[in-house]
Amino acid sequence: KSAREKCKHKRDESRRAQDTDPRGPPARPDLELLAPCHRPTTYTGPPAARSDSTCVIDSFRKAAGPGNPSWQYARRGRHRKRRNVKLEIRYAALYRYQRPVTFSPHVFRLLPKIDQSLTLRSFSFRTNRDASVMWRRDVFDNEVASVFYPTPSRCLEAKLRLRLEVREKNPFAFLLEALALELPVRYTADETRALAPYCETASVPALPFWRAPTSPLSTVDTLLALNRALHDNLRYERREEGPARSTAETLALGVAACRDFAVVLVDTLRQLGLAARFASGYLCELGDAEKKAEGALHAWVEVYLPGAGWLGLDPTNGVLCGHHHLTAAVGAGPDDVSPVSGSYFHDEEVPH
Repeated sequence: KSAREKCKHKRDESRRAQDTDPRGPPARPDLELLAPCHRPTTYTGPPAARSDSTCVIDSFRKAAGPGNPSWQYARRGRHRKRRNVKLEIRYAALYRYQRPVTFSPHVFRLLPKIDQSLTLRSFSFRTNRDASVMWRRDVFDNEVASVFYPTPSRCLEAKLRLRLEVREKNPFAFLLEALALELPVRYTADETRALAPYCETASVPALPFWRAPTSPLSTVDTLLALNRALHDNLRYERREEGPARSTAETLALGVAACRDFAVVLVDTLRQLGLAARFASGYLCELGDAEKKAEGALHAWVEVYLPGAGWLGLDPTNGVLCGHHHLTAAVGAGPDDVSPVSGSYFHDEEVPH
């Protein structure tokens, strides 16, 4: 037989074997999540005729089935290996205006931070054709795109495409130093100097549904209880526009977007004497469990614990952050982690 006939015969045999296999066909190997992106930046100027923003996260896993040698072990539950998952993230934002406007320099904080559990295979970023894009590190060591738009336009478009490989990790795999085992945590002199921007406190109301410990208590247990209390007592809402609300406003309303959850948790952690910072990035659920703000840009919190380093807490979902949270930006305030920052202008006065 010719090479083409042999190849066709092999495909036919494979299809017949799959159709007659009592276990059925392999599971669908890809998962697509589509949700609007979080846009905390508020623009001032001529009203936009239309504003669209989407974020798609695809995960490509090795299909579980007769052709996969690990299928037998997974089916019988003999052991479970840490696996690598390939992801593709596609972000798109389009702002349209009723007449041409000029743009300030824009900052895009969309590129995930690379660590031992995350490998960046490729990425591409596109925006208006005449724009000038420069990649740099900001004061918080975030990889950001600074974009300059030299000419007026009736639209602003931005597209990002990422190919990543994520390795599963256990969010509880850390050891605390002796000074951090119980609250209050004691930082060294060097840590105190470095963490000063993340320890600044303001006058905020106490949480009505959670009390701070008055005697030494396990640090990890306290953080888990606080994180869960916020999740259980504040109702989640998806809010695309506007800045993060203050803690007082969020507690009065009883509802919060992910950036509002983050403000409440950061304020509370700093009141406990802990260094806390804001974080934003992508949330992708690689299993069957559903999470709020899944498949979209998301905001959460990181707290610094000696021995563990920066530990991620997601109060929107009441969990510790693991490989599902892909951090793109960290900062001392909510504006420092905004995925997109910038303004547009016009000579005419625009009513508020």
